[in-house]
Amino acid sequence: MGGAASLAIAGLCAGGAIAAPDPPRTKLVPLSMFAGELGAWSPDSGQFAVPGTKKISLIGVDGKVRRNLRGPGIGYFGFPCECSVAWTADGSRIQFVSQEEELGETSVIGSVAADGSGEEDRELGVPIGSAGWAPSGWPLVYVPNARTWDAVTGKALGPNPDLWRLEGLQAKPEKILASPGTEWDPRFSPDGARIAFQLERRGSTSLWVVNADGSDPRRLTGPLLGSSEDSWSPDGRQIALTTFSRQKGDRRCHLYVLSANGGRPRKIVDEEVRTIGPAWTPDGRWITFANYHGQIRKVRPDGTGLQTVAEFPGKEVSGLSWSPDGRHLTYSARTPPHTD
Repeated sequence: MGGAASLAIAGLCAGGAIAAPDPPRTKLVPLSMFAGELGAWSPDSGQFAVPGTKKISLIGVDGKVRRNLRGPGIGYFGFPCECSVAWTADGSRIQFVSQEEELGETSVIGSVAADGSGEEDRELGVPIGSAGWAPSGWPLVYVPNARTWDAVTGKALGPNPDLWRLEGLQAKPEKILASPGTEWDPRFSPDGARIAFQLERRGSTSLWVVNADGSDPRRLTGPLLGSSEDSWSPDGRQIALTTFSRQKGDRRCHLYVLSANGGRPRKIVDEEVRTIGPAWTPDGRWITFANYHGQIRKVRPDGTGLQTVAEFPGKEVSGLSWSPDGRHLTYSARTPPHTD
């Protein structure tokens, strides 16, 4: 993971929507390059929770660490580690998923109060390859044994990595979707009614959506090239997608938008973008993304109004995440590793 990384919390404007393209004033906090992807905003937009080695750090909008919470089970912090966190709807507790120590060991799920008290945890008995929390904190959907599946040959090296659901910390896990492939990267819609996920089958990946109980799975896209990231719009009607072009002569990664009910993805910017999760502003008026020039950019869902939010020349930007009130944005920035 060479290079220095930092998380910035950027105050963009006094209101909920961005009114001008002026670069934001930022506060930088050095963190690992995956902090933005793995962290989560509190419902009141006052704190950003970041999982670390045996702790969860709560960072205020001023960029300062307010509190370090002990996170039982967070003993391995690196990629690909599912060390994601989420808040309960009332902001009183933080839920987390972590894999202990080394690849292949059991994953741990847990919950701790925002003041550091009342911690609880549970071993699932299997490694979790990918997980997603509901908007209210529970349920949790996850994919066990995903790292034991060979997506190229289509052969399982262990138990099949299907999609499972857990209603609470002590609840019995329930398999909600089984398929001859690997489900990956499940994400609840904002209303918690549906789950978007990627499905790898014999080396081919596509984007799917399924009801939260596992019923009515539908494929939204044809095969996706390379690594792809997706993000629900705040109203749950659209999905933003960063993926590689299939057009002849263009194999760059672009930003697309498609209906959550299906249909052809629409490319909304011509420039090459980084394959990181696109981030919608909470009002749904803009989509933010990063490119290979160290820029954070924003564009309307119809492709108009493209402009630069901030620039970090020579850096790789990732980890974009908006606070619920639309006033702050997180990102990670690192110096790219040198290659000989």
